[in-house]
Amino acid sequence: HAAVAAIAAELAALENELNLLEIETRRADPQLAGLTDGIALTSLQAQALLDADSVLLQYALGSPTSYVFVVSRERIAVTKLADRATIEAGARLALEDLATLTPNGATAKLEALAELVLAPVASQLDKPRLLLALDGALHYVPFAALPVAGDAPAPLVARHDLVAVPSLSAVAAIPARGSSPAKTLAVIADPVLTASDPRLHATPGLLAAAEPSPALLERSSLSARLERLLATSYEAGALAALVPAEQRLIARGFDASRDTILGAALDQYRYVHFATHGLVDARYPGLSALALSQFDAHGAQRNGFLRLHDIYNLRLDADVAVLSACETALGRDIRGEGLVGLTQGFMYAGARSVVASLWQAPDRATAELMTRFYRHLLQGELRPAAALRRAQLELAAERRFADPYFWSGFVLIGDWR
Repeated sequence: HAAVAAIAAELAALENELNLLEIETRRADPQLAGLTDGIALTSLQAQALLDADSVLLQYALGSPTSYVFVVSRERIAVTKLADRATIEAGARLALEDLATLTPNGATAKLEALAELVLAPVASQLDKPRLLLALDGALHYVPFAALPVAGDAPAPLVARHDLVAVPSLSAVAAIPARGSSPAKTLAVIADPVLTASDPRLHATPGLLAAAEPSPALLERSSLSARLERLLATSYEAGALAALVPAEQRLIARGFDASRDTILGAALDQYRYVHFATHGLVDARYPGLSALALSQFDAHGAQRNGFLRLHDIYNLRLDADVAVLSACETALGRDIRGEGLVGLTQGFMYAGARSVVASLWQAPDRATAELMTRFYRHLLQGELRPAAALRRAQLELAAERRFADPYFWSGFVLIGDWR
């Protein structure tokens, strides 16, 4: 017991030091402070930031009452909701079934959640685009799948483009861009994650090293096991086919490494796509990371995690950074900071928006969704929110992918403009 108490005390002291360091960092970096803390906007400034096609739903969960603020160019209204515990319990119940593909199991629970968070403001959802400023467990809720009542009940995504925003002030803090990047697409996919990966044995005489150290996971609130996502290689190939060779970077297998990312000029690409595990730690957001190749082509073990501090140090100039296989770990600590931290990291690095997944859907369904998303983005010239919505509705219309488990877990976060 004494040893456990000593470790707990040491951890608490380290967390306190980390909090102090983060405060000092924000003080020294106005751009970071604007993105993470926000700049206080007046009601008139908030309304001026919105376009005529958008309405903002800003949730504030609390006890004994929660609130949702509905903001458009024409009006600002506030509506009382149930308390935080009730809403977060509803979110957990829905996600437990939805994210594990319980056939039709999540339908009633999604309806119950929609009654808590959407029904009270349904009459005010009168714009084609909904901006969602979320709080707590709502960060992990697939609003796309929440049913909206009416003559023909339908999921929310059937009626609106959906964009999650850290806050309006965070979007306002995004620097204006000059010219667009010269190239189109960078894809990092299908890394070599385990010593049992057959690619390590493909070359005669090549012996795989020991399994990579699980140190990151041991220090994390996650208990994820990294396994190869076979369809991510197909996903990379399908995306590559949409873009001329001189306009793309495709890094697969051993090349899908931390060294590749840190050494590449990713700011040359308009879209940056990661088809690998994203480990989001809700309890210790700084431990969130992308899992990349754990071995080099000679079988030697290497640092295979692009951690949050690495992401903050990237140089991007992307319209969208896509994380197509996140593990958000809706565990005991459901404040949402892990997912927010990963998103803010990419936005600070220069991505105007991020597409992330709320759970790891089957990789074949993910590959199908991402291929359609990029097709609408690149060939249909739709905005990211509209392209994602179109792709989700197309998958939902197919019998094999009709369950929201396959398509609703992908969210666009950031700048809708």
